Amino acid sequence: GLCFQHAVLTQGDIMAKRKTYCTNLDADLMKEIRVLSALQVKRQNELIEEAIKDLLDKYKHLEPALGFSMAE
Repeated sequence: GLCFQHAVLTQGDIMAKRKTYCTNLDADLMKEIRVLSALQVKRQNELIEEAIKDLLDKYKHLEPALGFSMAE
């Protein structure tokens, strides 16, 4: 499984609240993320968060039909 841990991180003046999120992912996908992480010199978590943000942007047009913002 994959777990993200809760922490408060400081990057310059930016504070980001982090929460743990555990899930099971396809082993081949995780292998590809590990390889991409090494090639891009980025943490796996950064790549997974980037993918989640892209997915949320893809479906952002559904917010009016849902009656609420996914950002809430």
